[in-house]
Amino acid sequence: MGLSDKFPMEMMGFKRGNDHGVLVLGTMSSGKTSFINSLVGREILPSANEATTACLTSVEHSLDEEGFYGASYSFTGEMLTSSGESSLSVIREWNANSETKNIILRGRFSTGVDWQDGLVIHDTPGPNNSQDKRHAQLMFEALEKAPYRVLCYVINVSQFGINDDSHLLSELNKIVAKKAVSIFFVLNKIDLLDHEKGECVEDFRIKTCRYLEGAGFENPVVLPAASLIALVARKSLGKETLTRFQRLTLRQALDEMENDFSYLGIKRWKYLILCCLSVISRKPFYKKYLKKKKLQKMEYVSGIKAVEEFVLSEFGMESL
Repeated sequence: MGLSDKFPMEMMGFKRGNDHGVLVLGTMSSGKTSFINSLVGREILPSANEATTACLTSVEHSLDEEGFYGASYSFTGEMLTSSGESSLSVIREWNANSETKNIILRGRFSTGVDWQDGLVIHDTPGPNNSQDKRHAQLMFEALEKAPYRVLCYVINVSQFGINDDSHLLSELNKIVAKKAVSIFFVLNKIDLLDHEKGECVEDFRIKTCRYLEGAGFENPVVLPAASLIALVARKSLGKETLTRFQRLTLRQALDEMENDFSYLGIKRWKYLILCCLSVISRKPFYKKYLKKKKLQKMEYVSGIKAVEEFVLSEFGMESL
């Protein structure tokens, strides 16, 4: 089935359209979905160690809503199904349907960030799924047609420099050059670095900057992040139920946080993240960080706050 020119986002009419969209890209298993969930503040999109994002999914922040509701659309632009309360299981079912091209969701983001009403985050399929070539087509269509002003490319630090990233970045650079959008890069899964092999966040951030400069991106903004840690911290702050794996992740992070995550051999992790925050927002975040409780500190050292500060600044907004 060929791709249609119809784009359900245009028909549904997001509140702020092109003025308030963030498009998130990355290869399969880069952690895009967990990253988006952490920005939303709840686990609304399904994620796993496989290609779980099979369609274009857009999540709009709405101050008028308590839960999330939405609909799925076909490749011809017709609504397939809708839900008054879109749970994780409902979205997983919609995403698994081969007839689904787009999923549109609307609800209130619960992260404590003063997002303006109408912010939209677009999740895209990883283009390197060899079992379904439509994933790449959908991602490139989103690049050309989806309403967004900020582009976020997520890189899996444990798969740094693989050919999939190299090819996609080359194509991405050509498209971005033609569009008036800003772009930044998230160096994700930094909690997976192996200190016994001499791996540390700052070294990988510098390598990533050089790698991106070689791919044609001048002075790239690279923000380290541990999206899973950010997600479990925010789910805990929101009193949401954690899975067994998430509980283990939370316990380990809490145990080690006061030691600057020394079990990862990343003694400067905390200071690197706070430095990124300060550079982006021009505010002294270290003193503010010291006053926070443990779960809130986890948000800071996960890197998600730095990402949010950057996006806020791109839209001309101030943090709380």
